[in-house]
Amino acid sequence: MSTISHLGDPAKALAEMKRVLVPSGRIVLYEFVAPALPEKAALYNRIELRRDPSHLRSLSVEDYRNLIRDCGLEDHGRVVNLLKRDFDTWMSVVDADDQARTEVRSLLLDSIKGDRAGLAPRLQNGVLSFTHTCVAWLLAPRS
Repeated sequence: MSTISHLGDPAKALAEMKRVLVPSGRIVLYEFVAPALPEKAALYNRIELRRDPSHLRSLSVEDYRNLIRDCGLEDHGRVVNLLKRDFDTWMSVVDADDQARTEVRSLLLDSIKGDRAGLAPRLQNGVLSFTHTCVAWLLAPRS
């Protein structure tokens, strides 16, 4: 489950995870990642925040690499997952009102041309869907 995007101080959280590891312990960090391009990341985060006000900021892969390094951890492997999402199902798991639902749908639809939010949105037969990029990292304390 992705949580870093909901934390005010991701470095503090990751450092605490590292602190409580048993010797030879590992951390599995599974997170949705924002696009690398700042303008795409800004729209991506705007969409996420409008959908869920507890969302603060999704990080890019490079941001995560820096965070991992700065916390004294090293990457022992990662898996990238492209998670296909149905808009209606995705919206149903948050307590979004009709206005938020309409605004998020509009933002996604407006981002189709040029994939402006890095979510590869598509509208087929009236069904809006998109793809979240997720990364699972296997982390260990740097030796």
